[in-house]
Parts: sequence; structure tokens; C-alpha cells
Amino acid sequence: MIAFDDGEVTMRSGSFETVIATLRARSTDPADLEVCDDSAAANCLWVDQIPAARKCAVVRTLHGVLDECLDSADFAGNGTALFEFEMAKLELTERYPTCFYTA
Repeated sequence: MIAFDDGEVTMRSGSFETVIATLRARSTDPADLEVCDDSAAANCLWVDQIPAARKCAVVRTLHGVLDECLDSADFAGNGTALFEFEMAKLELTERYPTCFYTA
């Protein structure tokens, strides 16, 4: 699950594990690695609890990971996972527009 202070996007456990493992593999900052490790242990990524200094970087990387999952042969034909990935991307874009669009 990807959770926010006021809402969530549910995701099947296997899909979530893949997303978090891929996010962790793309992360280099120790704070990001801690976020990934905590998320894997809790089976939940609490986006609003990511340190403010790293939130946009993590959100952008997570968005990219979700894009990769959508294009992955591993999820081809898995309508539920594809829908969950799309919903998570949409939620991230709507909640954190400044992380994606800077003037």
C-alpha cells in the first residue's frame, strides 16, 4: 500500500514488493534506503513521512519505477497490477505536482 496522511492507494503485496525493491535499487541516499527498508517491513510506503528534503526525489523515482512496471513483461496481462500502478502514478502526480512541474 502507498499511504498518505489522508488516503491510500492499495496494491497487492507481490506488486508492492517489486515496486519497493526496484525503488531501493535506484536509491543511493541513506534516507531513501531507510524509507525503502521501512516500507518493505511494513508493506506500506507512508509518503507523507518521507523526510521533506528527500520527498520529491523519492516521489519522482517512485513514479519512474511505476512507469517501468507498467511497461514490464512481468505484469503484462495483469490488469489488477496495471490498474494499481496507474492509480499510484496519478495519485502521486496530483498530490505532489511541484515535484514534477517546476517553473
